[in-house]
Amino acid sequence: EAVLFLNGCDAPMYRFVLLSWFVLLKWSAWAQKGCFSYNYLYLSAQTSNVTVGDARECQGKCRESASCEYFTYWKKNGMCLLAAGGANLMRTAVEGSVTGPKECKNTVDPVCEEFPLYSFPAPTAMQSRRAWNGGQQPTNLQCWPRQPDGFPQACPYQQVTVLEDTADKWPGRCENMRRVTDLGQDETCKMRCYKSALCGVWSVENFTQHGIPTCWQALHATNCYKGNVPPPMQAQRIMHGNVRMLLDTKGKWIKNLTKAFDATDVGNNTELGAEKCRLVCSSYLFCQYWQYSTKRG
Repeated sequence: EAVLFLNGCDAPMYRFVLLSWFVLLKWSAWAQKGCFSYNYLYLSAQTSNVTVGDARECQGKCRESASCEYFTYWKKNGMCLLAAGGANLMRTAVEGSVTGPKECKNTVDPVCEEFPLYSFPAPTAMQSRRAWNGGQQPTNLQCWPRQPDGFPQACPYQQVTVLEDTADKWPGRCENMRRVTDLGQDETCKMRCYKSALCGVWSVENFTQHGIPTCWQALHATNCYKGNVPPPMQAQRIMHGNVRMLLDTKGKWIKNLTKAFDATDVGNNTELGAEKCRLVCSSYLFCQYWQYSTKRG
């Protein structure tokens, strides 16, 4: 079974899906709605690098440069990449970048306010783009609410949805998670995850430091049924926003997917496996397709 779907903070808005499908929503404080893209990069023949504190400062550096038209900011190291006109917008392989033009428009980008034509999603990328106002499909998370630093924020006025919980016998033995060491005095691992749109899984265990709770979080954790870690004290898989199914791709083979679990992890139960696969995709902010196979998982 396979499905293509979208996420959003509240209907009728959504979140984007790589090169073909997508979702929109409301914007926040200083970040102009539709101005920035997340996990994209502008590449140009003429570029220069500087180091700054946040995406807003990087955009300011671009305005100060006569030849700059676009910027890309990397949160991990503060690198600010300035690109000239004619730069190509490309999806980055590594998460953590914010990119946009040197100046945001005074008006909201129409793709963040209007639904595409009924022909979307279309058989080809070109037809899909033409279904949108202006002839251009929004980039991934282009219309998602933003924090002041340009990165995605949690949906305003909406609680997260708990999809899987160790309290309901979900193993939660996830791998590829990041250890959180800066929790506030009254802050819990769960609440930190709930407040971050880039957190889809959280867990607390007491084996890394014997008897001391340790927090782990991930945008997309893997191997949660039989990971090479002991069972956690508590763990949850959560979803920010809502999901809207666009296309049922049952019977089709979708390439370049990431394996979440094996069929044996759900006892070779096809119905249960398909449901669990859907939940994994729902919790992962960048997931647009999910596919379950009785052979591959």
